[in-house]
Amino acid sequence: MANSTSILLQCCLVLLLPACYSVFAKSEDNKPEESLFEQDLGDQFKIDASTQGLQKVNLRCGADSMRIELKTEEDFQGVMYTRGSYYKQTKPCFVKPERAGRSLEMKFNLDQCQTVNNGEVYSNIVVVQHDPDIVTPGDAAFAVECDFRKPRGVTVSSEIQARDR
Repeated sequence: MANSTSILLQCCLVLLLPACYSVFAKSEDNKPEESLFEQDLGDQFKIDASTQGLQKVNLRCGADSMRIELKTEEDFQGVMYTRGSYYKQTKPCFVKPERAGRSLEMKFNLDQCQTVNNGEVYSNIVVVQHDPDIVTPGDAAFAVECDFRKPRGVTVSSEIQARDR
């Protein structure tokens, strides 16, 4: 009886959350039976951050916004989002390219996307996920910070020449 029972195991893995398993078994009368159980796999899987495939990540701090520019070595078909924005998947905190390309940009106001305001320092975590649905090795998370405490000096020079008439 146990030899004639075939079992198909499907696994749904979401990092840091318990994984769900669906087990389908066929009994002797070939009627599928389904049972569901949960198991926390958080300690059994380890995915390290990587910059593999990323050519450049650039942060530009505006007076009231952050802009993150991503350049990749190959066409990118994944997603870029701020931590805590994956499930809603709404702009400007979640960006998915309309078609594969080697550059992607995200811009949001300093009071959006779970940006932390600590005086004049604004910080956030940006996640680059190569597959739009699952976290895989090679994905990365970056801490970005705009620090407005430091004075910034800008030197402007101009030369004017008058013509003799």
